[in-house]
Amino acid sequence: MERAVVTFRVPAAGEEIGPFEGMRIWRNAGNDFVVLHTHYTADPSRRGDWKFRASKKYGGLLSWRWRKEQEVDFEAMEGALVFENWNDGAHLIRPRAIPDHWPRWIMIDPGWTNPTSILWVAMDVDTPPNVFGFHPVHVYREFYKPRHTAAFVAVVCRDWSLMGDAKSLEWVEAIVLDPMAKQEHQGAQDGELVNEVAESFHSKFTTKLESLGWSVPVDTGNNLKDAAIEELIARLANFWVLNDVPLYDDSNRFREPTLDELAAGAAYVGPTLVIHAGCVNTANEMRKYRFRDWSAGDVAERHNAPERPVDKDDHSVTNLIRFINLLRAARVDGGTDLSDFTPRRRPQRWRPSDEEIMRREHESAPQRHRQRPRLR
Repeated sequence: MERAVVTFRVPAAGEEIGPFEGMRIWRNAGNDFVVLHTHYTADPSRRGDWKFRASKKYGGLLSWRWRKEQEVDFEAMEGALVFENWNDGAHLIRPRAIPDHWPRWIMIDPGWTNPTSILWVAMDVDTPPNVFGFHPVHVYREFYKPRHTAAFVAVVCRDWSLMGDAKSLEWVEAIVLDPMAKQEHQGAQDGELVNEVAESFHSKFTTKLESLGWSVPVDTGNNLKDAAIEELIARLANFWVLNDVPLYDDSNRFREPTLDELAAGAAYVGPTLVIHAGCVNTANEMRKYRFRDWSAGDVAERHNAPERPVDKDDHSVTNLIRFINLLRAARVDGGTDLSDFTPRRRPQRWRPSDEEIMRREHESAPQRHRQRPRLR
């Protein structure tokens, strides 16, 4: 049997051609390299319904194994999405000014080789809590860069918290650090010489903050994930419930209600966790955060899926986990957000008494009378 021979021209610099289905060829304009991209559909026997039959051993068309091996998806990651109910349209909002009376926190996940993630988080206490007792939470500012010392991080926290007049600072309830920030070995991660006296990120950070004249409590948070992740999923919401139970399909994914379920009282639960659009790294981590998976397909078939998330590219997510644990500690069981929370006392500004105001008015009255123009 003779084989068919396909001929095609070589593309020009910067051009891409598709000589037939499943084949893409382009020439890089910068280095003049010719790149050939082949998809499984280049083989005529692998078109049509072949993918539905072949994908079963990979875990289905949506599995990371299928997407990485057959769809050549370099961004495909192992495991199921943790926040499968994340949706840019529901959870990313246009940046807005945060009212002064909303309680705010600064969450810090230090890093040197990895990025240091700083999140400014506020709670909307004006909106009534939802059915779960949650007030809306806003992540309204982020800093996300590696290779920054503890002292510099303190400067960022202070300078980025200046109000519009650049003279006053936001009222922050507390700055919450990773518990590991109290360990001395983190002092070597901020670029200082090894032979210097070891000092923790926590102590260097608080020392610099005090020198800047910003008196705000600095605490360490709680890194426990299980309950915090469950609450993060509930706060993202964006699903339907019937009798307070979320609606799932056969693949354990959130689904739309049927007409009968709508008639029975199915209700949509909107998000109580939103990210301001400028916090691009936080949103990106939320989109990609995944549970661990077994490396081999046969192992995955014999065992339940792991419940532990992948500890990678999760610096902002870890900050949110600590913040949720903070909220859980400040909530009475079965109560609403901040039901067991005492806000930090704001300093009272001096205001003259009514008697003092009357006295000053009295003393200035003769002066005003003398300055009054005389009538002719």
